Amino acid sequence: MRKSILIAICAMAVLLSASFAYADAVFDTFDDRYDGKTVILQTNDVHGAIDQYKYLAGVKEELIKRGADVYVVDSGDFLQGTIYVSWDKGSSALKMMNSAGYDIVTIGNHDFDYGCDRMMELLKDRNFDVICDNVIVDETGKALFDGTEMITNGDLKIGFFGIDTPTTKTTSSPVNTKGLTFYDNTTDPKIYDQALADVKSLRSDGADVVLGLSHLGVDDSAKPYRSYELWDAVKSEVPGEGADVILDGHSHTVMTSGDGGQPIMSTGTKLVNIGVIVIDEQTEKIDKRFLYEIKDDTWVDADVKVLSDQIDKEVDDLYGQTVCTSDVELNGYRDKNAVKEAGKDFPSGNRDGESNTGDFAADAYKAQAIRLIEEGEKYDVDQAHIVAMLNGGAIRAGIQKGDVTRKDLLTTFPFFDSVCGVYVKGSELLEVLEASTFDMPEAQGGFPQVSGISYSINIGKPYCPNPEPYPGTTYYGPEKINRVTIKSINGQPFDPDGDYLVITNYFSSIGGDTYYVLGQAEKRFDTGILDIDAMIAYVTDDLGGKITTRYEDPEGRITVVKGANTMSVKTTAKKASAKKLKKKAVKVSPIKVTKPIGTVRYKKTGGSKKLTVNKKTGVVTVKKGTKKAVYKIRVRVSASGNDCFKAKNKTVTVKVKVR
Repeated sequence: MRKSILIAICAMAVLLSASFAYADAVFDTFDDRYDGKTVILQTNDVHGAIDQYKYLAGVKEELIKRGADVYVVDSGDFLQGTIYVSWDKGSSALKMMNSAGYDIVTIGNHDFDYGCDRMMELLKDRNFDVICDNVIVDETGKALFDGTEMITNGDLKIGFFGIDTPTTKTTSSPVNTKGLTFYDNTTDPKIYDQALADVKSLRSDGADVVLGLSHLGVDDSAKPYRSYELWDAVKSEVPGEGADVILDGHSHTVMTSGDGGQPIMSTGTKLVNIGVIVIDEQTEKIDKRFLYEIKDDTWVDADVKVLSDQIDKEVDDLYGQTVCTSDVELNGYRDKNAVKEAGKDFPSGNRDGESNTGDFAADAYKAQAIRLIEEGEKYDVDQAHIVAMLNGGAIRAGIQKGDVTRKDLLTTFPFFDSVCGVYVKGSELLEVLEASTFDMPEAQGGFPQVSGISYSINIGKPYCPNPEPYPGTTYYGPEKINRVTIKSINGQPFDPDGDYLVITNYFSSIGGDTYYVLGQAEKRFDTGILDIDAMIAYVTDDLGGKITTRYEDPEGRITVVKGANTMSVKTTAKKASAKKLKKKAVKVSPIKVTKPIGTVRYKKTGGSKKLTVNKKTGVVTVKKGTKKAVYKIRVRVSASGNDCFKAKNKTVTVKVKVR
């Protein structure tokens, strides 16, 4: 997910910053012997953690010594993630994978981050097979890769099919996938129809076990393109039909089973765990599946270690020079859950709230635009209408206190993105913020970190999507602005009809993630200045050479309104006079509804026959002739019909005392 969000989930550059969402995960150690066993080792979302490959290769070699036949597979996102693989646009990643002994991989959205042509150039030198059944070259109508692969080990046949998230069209830069179609639920065939066809083909070719290499993930924000939906499509109640296990990636989840017991396995990210599937060669069935946690005493392949050490040294020599210092720790975490797991006290991650890292980076973007004005650049708007933003998914790691090297900055912002400018109307700026916070309070890669903008998100109100997604994306733009309010721009009132200049990264400027509106703007420019160089210049020229305590905490540019705009129903006991009831019915109003949503309706669902309720007003009528006593009824209060809310219902007890 290049700098995104959807659905979902980022790779951190150091293990302490790694974001894990734990589901049902079974961890285990290896048996003493694996004679007569085939073992599949799974990785996913390695994201440039090249030092971990020596452990993977060591495990493979050790299991071979213990009698196993071993195959290594990956579920995507292996070419990008840290400076150790991005510095040479993925070449080091491929060298490490060849050295570690991979057999089959599928591709992930971030494997397109250097462009499809670069990815295909790199993969020409691979020592493993690549499978992916849902990426089609428009010019030829043919698949970019084969969709399936079969491993034959004696009488045992293991079939694999591969699949990549359709959100790749926007979670990697759109230019990187130009000319490609990703099968989704709108194409012919649909994404899961193709997967099922592959599974059936593998079974007809004699596969005893079928495994899916899936780069879909399980985050709710990615619906309907998750491995849960994939499993529903390819499972079978009949033994020997359908798929057996989905080896998943993309959401960085640590799991051996899904939330409903689905056989979906994912190792997290950064190769801190290895997925293990043990297959009995005699019964041709899966014996067990579990995760193996890499620790300091895990076996090491010496040759792979030599190669990773060489790459480490080369990168450290190139990018290890100190460029500034920092008085604060900058937040590198994906969301609140990752912050909590790390034992930190940041109020949010970078994808579910304002962060100090987002404030710093956005300020650096904006400062770069101002610096160009001082150098003679002229813009089409006044300086007071210049703002900056970046997607939270652009932030891939934190920065510690102390010396900060160029390598540190490239680890945090690893995409070698340039600083760009896009001219928009105020209404378009508002749409970008609404669209890019659609999943709040859940984490979203497009979450806008900003400078010069003060805005609020009412997470109690729903996101109101258009019936159709933005063209060429899987994201649905807002039908109406319902959650976001821009409070001010550079301290001045916001004008929806005014003209604004948004300074952002190249990825967002061309419509990546939820930033479709920016990609459609007619007026834009690219400064050609790398984002990290803008940050270095900002620290040097504006902050006196250090990231100051100004960035200790988020500044308060983004307000999350937690008070839901939902119906509140209260009742008060009412009294009625028996004397008056001798002559006529009496009306009372014991029900009070605040913040109603749409049209409110009332319905009596039980209780005394002496009381009735008006369906439209909620006024309760005590029937004529009612005697002294306490009477109760149950009333269901329902509201629906506007602000995109589904119907809301609440049942209350109404009490009237006749005296």
